[in-house]
Amino acid sequence: MIAMHSSEVPFNPGTAMSLDLIHRFSLGASLVGLQWGSCGVPLRAFTRDGRESVLDTSSGTLLRSTSFAEGPVSRVICRPRSDRSFFVTTQGVLNDSDDSVPPLEAVRDATWSPCGRFLSVLSGRGLTVWNADKRKLVTPPSRLEGFDLMAWNPTPADGFGQLAATVPSGVLLWSACGVTALRVGPCSAPTSGLAWHPAGRHLAVAYQSGSVEIWDQLTDQSVRLAGAVDPVRRLLWDHKGSFLIGVSLTSLCVWNAQAAMDCGHTDAWVQREAPLTDVALRGNGNLLAVGNIEGRLELRRLSSPSACLRSTEFASTVTHLAWSTSGRRLAVGIDGGQVCIVRVCR
Repeated sequence: MIAMHSSEVPFNPGTAMSLDLIHRFSLGASLVGLQWGSCGVPLRAFTRDGRESVLDTSSGTLLRSTSFAEGPVSRVICRPRSDRSFFVTTQGVLNDSDDSVPPLEAVRDATWSPCGRFLSVLSGRGLTVWNADKRKLVTPPSRLEGFDLMAWNPTPADGFGQLAATVPSGVLLWSACGVTALRVGPCSAPTSGLAWHPAGRHLAVAYQSGSVEIWDQLTDQSVRLAGAVDPVRRLLWDHKGSFLIGVSLTSLCVWNAQAAMDCGHTDAWVQREAPLTDVALRGNGNLLAVGNIEGRLELRRLSSPSACLRSTEFASTVTHLAWSTSGRRLAVGIDGGQVCIVRVCR
């Protein structure tokens, strides 16, 4: 049973940015993922009970609700530029509704390459890559063990797909063309975050010790950044690669990455928060949405960190954040299975 409500709740007037809550959906089960359509609508919402709900965010109506899995689901992995989705069950089994991928067990993580041709999977058997075009599994060098994190290069030099995966001895750069290179640097300790620069040359690495650095894969040089107060568990670049965002459990760090790479200026602004649950960067700008365990949603500009543009309180924890393609709407997942659609405008 899905309950739908439409409301208009304006925020305080007098500022340039406006946030309006325009629709609220109750899905009846906890969320595991949100994905916008390529044209901005509709929104696909995936819940832990294995159901996909397609929501029209213009009219506030439910278009359809279907089952894609039997039993509890822990996460959903959506294929880029496609309506195909894969899922991982709470038992760690990777599969999809069409059974096109051989089920893999003890799965810890899975992510698609930006081109949508390769799905990388970390499981009990190590690192495996599924070639969706050839419908076969490809296993990188078996001599390597202890894979921890992985990230696909958004602009690979090989033109296909380049995967960075951390191992105790360094970073493995694996190419879909079959070229493999083991780099000893930059890893010097267990990692907690990994993210490629949009141009594909630099790789940001966060360590469990709390430090963060930017590594140049061409020169093998790295710049260590200052400011993180506790281990960063997630790294994001803005669309131009000018800023690097680090998210820890209770703090938000933003570095001027361009200044760090060009001039060695490594200081950051740091904002302490209640425990953070999700962040989302608007694709065509420097506007960052931040959600926390207390149910607060805030908007911040990377270039003006001290100012919170807008904030609002929800009844419970913010679990998921997702910007529409246009950047004019923000989907907010709330603990308990609610999805709120927020309109962002001047």
